Amino acid sequence: MQKVFSILLFVVIGITTKAQSDKELFNSAFVELKNMVAGKQPINFKKAVFVVENCYLSEENQYETFCEVIDYYTELCKRLIQTRDLQYSESDKQKVSVYAAVFSLMKDTIPIQKPDGSLAYNLPFEYDFEDIYGSQNWANMFVTKTLINKKRKLSLITISL
Repeated sequence: MQKVFSILLFVVIGITTKAQSDKELFNSAFVELKNMVAGKQPINFKKAVFVVENCYLSEENQYETFCEVIDYYTELCKRLIQTRDLQYSESDKQKVSVYAAVFSLMKDTIPIQKPDGSLAYNLPFEYDFEDIYGSQNWANMFVTKTLINKKRKLSLITISL
């Protein structure tokens, strides 16, 4: 009986500690977002998305890794813009070129020449039709999931642009 009580006590202490750390994490995220809105720190959409999602995921992801993935895709889009001549002559050609590069990144297989001359391929994103409304797991709606799995929800397409 004493063994059972000890195990139960250990579990209760663990749950309480987890709840306190989640509360601290939520408060930290709230303060960071509040500071952005109040002008105490620059508004940064990428950071705000990460802070909210990572709070929900109990700090499962690292901001540096999140930024590295976004930076990789940003660089790939910049190179697409530099190496392709968009057949479009209107005054907003530069803006449309950015949209076309993002579209290509998401929908096309893009060959990438490695330093040794061999080719690697950036594969397109796919639509994720599992739990499309996040009713089973709200984290299925997150940008971080889209970036990691290269599967996107229809609702995330506009955020990605």
